[in-house]
Amino acid sequence: MSWEQLEFGGTCTLKGIYEKPAQPDPEVPLIVTLPGFGQAMSEKNYLFSNLRKKLSPYGARVLQFDYRGHGDSEGELGDTGLSDMVSDTLEAIAAVCAEGRPRTIYLVGHALGAAVALIAAAELKRERQAACVPVLISPLLKALPKSAELFDSGRLAQMKRAGRIDSQELAPGMDYYTWSDFDPRHLDYFARLGSHMLYLHGQCIGSRMLDELDRLDGAKLFREHEGEAVVVCGEADEDTIGELGRLGRFGPSGLNGRLERPARQEQAGPSDQFRQPGSPDKPESTSEFEQPGPTDQSEELRQVSQSVQPGPSGTPLSVHLLSGVRYYYQHPAAMDELIGIIEHLWLTGCGSGTEGKTDGR
Repeated sequence: MSWEQLEFGGTCTLKGIYEKPAQPDPEVPLIVTLPGFGQAMSEKNYLFSNLRKKLSPYGARVLQFDYRGHGDSEGELGDTGLSDMVSDTLEAIAAVCAEGRPRTIYLVGHALGAAVALIAAAELKRERQAACVPVLISPLLKALPKSAELFDSGRLAQMKRAGRIDSQELAPGMDYYTWSDFDPRHLDYFARLGSHMLYLHGQCIGSRMLDELDRLDGAKLFREHEGEAVVVCGEADEDTIGELGRLGRFGPSGLNGRLERPARQEQAGPSDQFRQPGSPDKPESTSEFEQPGPTDQSEELRQVSQSVQPGPSGTPLSVHLLSGVRYYYQHPAAMDELIGIIEHLWLTGCGSGTEGKTDGR
């Protein structure tokens, strides 16, 4: 295997890392990783970097890159909108597919990156390029609250005039350990976007981004996707599980298959790193950074479920639940589970007959 640093892009220079076999086969499936808002290509806890290294021995093609205004790429976060993240994704794919079109592209998107994956998959389908399989990690299926309902009206007016605002003015707070001085609604909003306030503060958020997020309909994107799709979320992610049920795509009555997950050494419980000192064992509400324990969902929903009701095109949807968490980064074992799920998808071709090659291994 070999990897190289990439630079590409038209309006601004984007940076990425591309891993491929020493003797690349252009038909080998390509994995493109899409972080959440304000996150660099390494994502939280180096999820995507660890995934790339895990798949490297199999001869996988893996592309990590930074959207404009993120990580090492040019631009400012305050000038970046959702539409820019999509166009950057399409440019990144075009850059690595110049050597040959893969038969399948896996678009692995976290949070807002999952919305990017669905939009990019639709665009690639229109262009009649390779088949796309979105792998949606904690996707934004439930509508986000509107910015006018969530943020201070004076701050929003200031943002409108200037076109951007420092994120610390929009979502103030200084206590990054216990989050005691943050509005929990702000924490939840940005957690659902895949952001971390510690890294988001000090950067600006653009008015255009908030406008696009106000218009974003993740459930509609999900309903309209034609082709295979994979959803991975925590078993405590009631937003995602509830929306899948509302869309008729998940629930005890919809299960017709099951993929048992490996047994964990221990059930994830409260994490000392993220819980407030002196907080109860079972808090009344769980923020982005608190570690939830098992929920009261039925045993049906606690299983890792596969082959749930098909979408409108008759193609399968796979749903995988990470035990004991709402978000994968709340427990190291949950991130290991997530990487294992994607590894399995690549090796088996997600049941589509597009099996990943193992480079002789």
